[in-house]
Amino acid sequence: MADPGVTNFRFNNGTLSSVSGIAIDYTAFLPNTSFQNILTPALNRTWIKFVSVTNPSTNYAYYYMDADGTDETGWVRYYVTNGITAGSWSNGEQFTVFFETAGDDGTSGSSGTSGSSGTSGSSGTSGTSGTSVAVGGTTNQIVKFTSSTTIGDSLADDNGTRLRYNNFTVQYASGDVDTNGGSITTNGGSIDTQGGGISTNGGNLDMTGGGNIDGNGSNDLNNFNNINANVKNFDIEHPTKKEPWRLRYSVLEGPEIGVFTRGELKDSNVIELPEVWVDLVHENSLSVNLTPIGNSSIYYVEKIENNKVYIGTENETIHLFYTVFAERKDVDKLVVEYIKK
Repeated sequence: MADPGVTNFRFNNGTLSSVSGIAIDYTAFLPNTSFQNILTPALNRTWIKFVSVTNPSTNYAYYYMDADGTDETGWVRYYVTNGITAGSWSNGEQFTVFFETAGDDGTSGSSGTSGSSGTSGSSGTSGTSGTSVAVGGTTNQIVKFTSSTTIGDSLADDNGTRLRYNNFTVQYASGDVDTNGGSITTNGGSIDTQGGGISTNGGNLDMTGGGNIDGNGSNDLNNFNNINANVKNFDIEHPTKKEPWRLRYSVLEGPEIGVFTRGELKDSNVIELPEVWVDLVHENSLSVNLTPIGNSSIYYVEKIENNKVYIGTENETIHLFYTVFAERKDVDKLVVEYIKK
């Protein structure tokens, strides 16, 4: 809101019943411009009233003050609610402004005497008698209707720490679920482990009907011996464009289980391969790519031995990028073509 101007007041809404803020110029408070400070002690029971000088019976507005006035230097801002308004107001119309405060609530009056009781209604007809049911069961066993007139043991039991049904067990404290080699079918629903795990104990997690395993971009899929998929990607928040953009790269594929190392070689003719490669790769599976740096040069592989690649050249110096690929020997060779079982 802004200063309403000399001797003026201003509302923050053209709809009188929706006004929540009122600005009043200092001069409207004459002869005492600190009137709002006098008013403060009774503020929680104060109404501010505007009554037209020319049409007092038809043009008026009452508002309940729900916050102290704020001195804005030259004018004061009041916060109001619960408008009671009437009439059609005109800009420039003269109004008398009242501040009315109420005293504390009075004590409650004594309760009136109770009225006499009404007459009782007539009794309803009696219902038909129910069927007797024989109840039996074993301790901790959940019971069921075994016939229309008999309750007996079901296949489920509850000992207070776990619920078990036909060897399907749910532990209350840990939330563990043991299917005893059976299956869980969600029919399109979800399994939320709330930070826990799913253990199949030799069974399968069958998703042939569709669905996803969602790690929410922050969880790991660990300790698998073999993962087969039509496409292997990584998918991350775009490092440059940020949200909502994503960046997705796919894995380079080939007919072997391979590893690689790469780097830059300068003023030396020996590429030192990673120490672990001695036990990780077949030495006779290595292939080497060499790229000259700075000018056209001829580089070639002289020999590979003792986990090192020796580079030959007709140049006086060596400066190149290299990439070395090799096939792993710690796992079985990849069977590229096979008949589905």
